[in-house]
Amino acid sequence: MTECHTLLISDIHIGSKICRTEKVIELLETASFKTLIINGDLFDSKVTKAFSKDHWYLISILADLARKKDVILVGGNHGRELDNIVKNMGVEIKDDYLFTIGTKRILCLHGDQFDPFVTHVPMTSRIFANIFYNLQKLDGQDQESAMIVKKFSKRLLGITSGRQKNLATKHAAHKKADIIICSHTHIPHMGTKNGILYINSGSFCEHPCTFVAIDKNGKARLEKI
Repeated sequence: MTECHTLLISDIHIGSKICRTEKVIELLETASFKTLIINGDLFDSKVTKAFSKDHWYLISILADLARKKDVILVGGNHGRELDNIVKNMGVEIKDDYLFTIGTKRILCLHGDQFDPFVTHVPMTSRIFANIFYNLQKLDGQDQESAMIVKKFSKRLLGITSGRQKNLATKHAAHKKADIIICSHTHIPHMGTKNGILYINSGSFCEHPCTFVAIDKNGKARLEKI
């Protein structure tokens, strides 16, 4: 069982057929934590018609958690139109989230700010996303082929872990943060640059699903389920 001060999950994409709802529910029902941060893309689109019973059950779990704990949703680049669903249940919505645990200043933001295709040519970004989602629907449980294609396409488009890490750590230095946690690419990664710890939390669409646990001293670790 995961025990931590702050639990961070991201890129759940509720409403999508590739959302691994059962893994999110398993984590939230078994982990012990004080604060939950959802680092962008809780929802997949602007409508609820594709929501399954499991999707609605997950939303009810989040509503129950928000009555007992601090639950923060950082805005992403998918499904922002539906963020008010959980806001009305007590979840706090932020564009980014800077907080301190122990001696560590930790900055959370989705990371689409560092993606040139989302910021400059969003239509192209949506086309590539749709191609990848369709491939995931056809792929097996381990999502091996889909992940190979995703990593190749990210390199082709210049949306690499290294690029996001460079831009994110520069932004973190400007904000005087010790740790910056992003997501968006769905590719988990952890590394240090110029004394700043950078983490990409991955997603709950791939296999395995990954997340970040932060202890009471501000030490962050990347875990999988």
